[in-house]
Amino acid sequence: MQASFFMRISWPFHLSLLLAFVFIPTTLIAEPTWPTPSSSNPSSDCLADTPSHLAVVGSIIDGDTIKLKDGQRVRLIGFNTPELRRRGGQAPFAQEATDALSALTPPGTAIRLHPGKDSKDRNGRLLAHVVRTDGLRVADVLVSKGLAAAVAVAPNTRCMENLAKLEQSARDARLGLWQHSPHWQLSSINVNAGTHGFHLITGIVSEVKKIKRRHAIVLDNHFEIIVRSNQPDGLPLQSLVGRNIEARGWLSKKDQRAVLYLHHPLNVRVID
Repeated sequence: MQASFFMRISWPFHLSLLLAFVFIPTTLIAEPTWPTPSSSNPSSDCLADTPSHLAVVGSIIDGDTIKLKDGQRVRLIGFNTPELRRRGGQAPFAQEATDALSALTPPGTAIRLHPGKDSKDRNGRLLAHVVRTDGLRVADVLVSKGLAAAVAVAPNTRCMENLAKLEQSARDARLGLWQHSPHWQLSSINVNAGTHGFHLITGIVSEVKKIKRRHAIVLDNHFEIIVRSNQPDGLPLQSLVGRNIEARGWLSKKDQRAVLYLHHPLNVRVID
């Protein structure tokens, strides 16, 4: 009987061939990367299985707050618009966002409210997704026009995938507040103990470190993004080290310094 192919070749070559079979496929396994919005079209059913009730618009407070006819105030979920009233004057595109919300839901308009898991904020406002009776989600329009930044605040994170996708399209087209660097944008090295409010914080990830039961993403050896314990297990935090990122949300005080809590993976955008 003729010797098999593996028996007829020399042992060193035989060994190298076997090692190639063992090790080459592992090089084809992609390294884990940070989550990004899906490339699919925004879903129309992210609120399909949530309870809702009808209400009537009384007036518009600003780009992300409605006063109902019964006097209750509603802070819309899923996005933030520039401040209409702030120290130092009105923020750029604050009036445009307010006008856009007024056009979408003028006084007297019937709307459907989908309350969040957290149904009220610390100011007593109802937290809800607002949908017109024709099915149009108000948040989608404001974000797609570049008049609002998508942002998730746990546990009210429904539709974040849709809104992040719409925001990216608006940024790519340089619409609205994305025509230039928005006033919210701030380098991590310029954050200090007195910095507060909503910001898009940019910087290079120096390290990811463990703080008790949580992890912290450190920007420029200066600023910490604390990953909330309710975030998905297995987030590829180490994949961010050395990358330039943008993280968004409202700053909090911790040990006399400003920090940002990560409420959703899509609140972080990898720039390069």
